[in-house]
Amino acid sequence: MQAKKQILYMKIKVKGEIIIPLEGHKVFSFIANLENDKLWRKEINYSTINGEIQLGTVVKESSYLSKRVPENILELICTEFNLNHLITYTTIENQAFYLQSKRIVIPFNTHQSKFIYEIIFDKSLVKHGIGFNLPNFLIKMVAQSDMNKYLKKLKQILEANSQN
Repeated sequence: MQAKKQILYMKIKVKGEIIIPLEGHKVFSFIANLENDKLWRKEINYSTINGEIQLGTVVKESSYLSKRVPENILELICTEFNLNHLITYTTIENQAFYLQSKRIVIPFNTHQSKFIYEIIFDKSLVKHGIGFNLPNFLIKMVAQSDMNKYLKKLKQILEANSQN
């Protein structure tokens, strides 16, 4: 019997949070649906969900990594789900790259929530996109900058939608 090949990945972790002046269930409803990600995350081409958002839901995500890799496809599965509070999507087994997206909503009152967004991804995903390795600190710095931009954009979108 052949031993299962174990792959070790160098993972990068980035976390951000933002206060959004909106009820927690509305924030959660928007961020739990990865089909909305293309509206606030610049690299997302599209995401398709195979059914209702719940534990076990599978999502196909296409992202633009670079001109070299304009369409990187990952399949994710919902591995944690607590309605209106927590959702985690993780790449399914046998994907070329590991990615985990954890999204937490903490309501403060009826008109304000904290959104915490954490991503963990393979450093090799960056190499795949640009063709060469970068130091971890640089990858993390760029990813953190992008994270901050995404959170601001998300807040703008949710605030604008609440005005309508």
